[in-house]
Amino acid sequence: MTRRALSFVVLVAACVAATASNAAVKPCKPVAKAKCAKANLKGVNLAGKNLNFIDLTGANLAGANFKGASLIGANLSGANLTGADFTNVNMNRSTMNSAVVSGAHFNGANMLQIHAGKLTAVGTDFTKSYLQAALLTAGNFTNAIFVGAILDGEGAAEGENDQSRNVDLTGAILKGADFTGANLNSAIMASTSLQGANLTNADLTLASINGANLTGAKTTGVITTDMQWSATTICQAGTAAKSVAGGCFPPPSTTTTPA
Repeated sequence: MTRRALSFVVLVAACVAATASNAAVKPCKPVAKAKCAKANLKGVNLAGKNLNFIDLTGANLAGANFKGASLIGANLSGANLTGADFTNVNMNRSTMNSAVVSGAHFNGANMLQIHAGKLTAVGTDFTKSYLQAALLTAGNFTNAIFVGAILDGEGAAEGENDQSRNVDLTGAILKGADFTGANLNSAIMASTSLQGANLTNADLTLASINGANLTGAKTTGVITTDMQWSATTICQAGTAAKSVAGGCFPPPSTTTTPA
């Protein structure tokens, strides 16, 4: 091949690559039902917007402002939402599987029946948020704040089975998380890592902590009526529940039930 022909081939290849690149970064207007997968919307201000059923999978939304927005049925799976502001948003039935929300704020957010498995939420603030019937399995919530949050099963739709109504935190990392005064009634917290967590005055009525690790957790005033635990549950002092009278929450706490 001559040098001129080779140069032509290289030029054509460069043009094709540029065209593909431009297509990949095609601008997206974030509105309801928009297709914005993998869009770069870092720092965007979407406060108060109607973003119902929008597709933001894999998008870069670090530092974005969603305050007061409606994200019902939205898909944010795999999105980078580091430091984003979701204060008072409505995220009913949205999806956030494998998303990164570390340092984000969900204060007062409605996250009813959200699907957020494998969520990375280190230091995230969920103060007074509504997480009824949420799916939060295998996530990392180290040092997250759940003060006054509602994580019971009362918000699920009528007709759904009892299991689907309960917030599911199975296998989640909750080290150092703050659940002060949180409502965890009927929550599924099997095999969770709760080392150093603050459960002061939390309501764990009917909750399941089978196999959970509570080493160093603060449990003053916790309500444990009919809570389920197992011999593999590790108590506050690092001792297996089977060797502690009354489980991890001996009297004067209320009745606990071994699984």
